Amino acid sequence: MAKENRIGFIYKEAMDYLQEHSHVLTNEIKYEEILNKYLENERKTTMNAVFETAVFSFHDWNYNTGKNGIKVHEKEVKALFNDFDLNYFNDKVKTLTDDELEELFKKAFYGTGDAYKKLKKNVCDVAAYLSGFDNDVTKMYEYFDSFDSTKASERKKLIDEIAKRIKWWGTALVPNWLKDIGMSNYSKPDMHVVSIISGIGLSSEDCYEVMEAVFKIADDYKSVDADASAFKLDRILWLIGTGNFYNHKDIVSYDGNEDDFIGTVKPKL
Repeated sequence: MAKENRIGFIYKEAMDYLQEHSHVLTNEIKYEEILNKYLENERKTTMNAVFETAVFSFHDWNYNTGKNGIKVHEKEVKALFNDFDLNYFNDKVKTLTDDELEELFKKAFYGTGDAYKKLKKNVCDVAAYLSGFDNDVTKMYEYFDSFDSTKASERKKLIDEIAKRIKWWGTALVPNWLKDIGMSNYSKPDMHVVSIISGIGLSSEDCYEVMEAVFKIADDYKSVDADASAFKLDRILWLIGTGNFYNHKDIVSYDGNEDDFIGTVKPKL
């Protein structure tokens, strides 16, 4: 089968593989219900939620930050940032002296070395970028939608624009945030997704090539499932690579791995 044609079957192969190797240890909830929790992709309804998603994305890029627990310390961090109200952040947080600002971020996130200083710069840049939309979440999505996300060149244009504005984000972290705020045609080329897509032979390890392959697989599979998306495939591949059902650790066991999945799918191309 030519890799340029009808590659949507990989989407179903991924779903089937994940289900086959995921074992629910209780009769109180079905596998489909569990998986759907990881595939939900609604757009945020407030700028607070958009800002919060951006701030907590540090868990995906700064592993030296001590308080990485999105669950363990979420309430504590939200309190320090007044529920991630963007106006509050601009008026009460960004106006602090640099020393006071660093102390606040150190208190909120701890971390080794200067990790919290990187996070401070990142979050302040995010706040500045989002403020350009006048705290209007609808205006923000309208702007993002002005980039035709069904076209690789347009997705790249938006990713590059945001990456230039926000320190410590780049080719992987910008689409990671976009997908997590409901932009379903974006995916994060993390190490697991890159390993699987390049291992199958659909791209090199270049981030943009990987994202394009993920999009094409999902787009092709839409002829079978209209709800298929790059976001969902991203999540499925990530689960195949990690087995990390992080909200269901006690009730789901997983015995698959990305190398085994690659070996299963690659011959079928």
